[in-house]
Amino acid sequence: MVDLLWLAHEEGCEAELAALIAQTLGHGELPEAHALRSKLEPRRRELPDDTPVNLTDLARFDELLEARA
Repeated sequence: MVDLLWLAHEEGCEAELAALIAQTLGHGELPEAHALRSKLEPRRRELPDDTPVNLTDLARFDELLEARA
């Protein structure tokens, strides 16, 4: 059960886990970790194809450090 709580926390679906447990108990059954885990599998996250990144000239860092001194 601890792994289910961890998974729910990592995926941000604690409320979904609580609802699944309540539903199972409402049917007069005890929740089974394996059955619940299959319903809470991690969602696939897709990264964008391209994310523009503006690189800063390294000389700018020297300027910042000199200004702080």
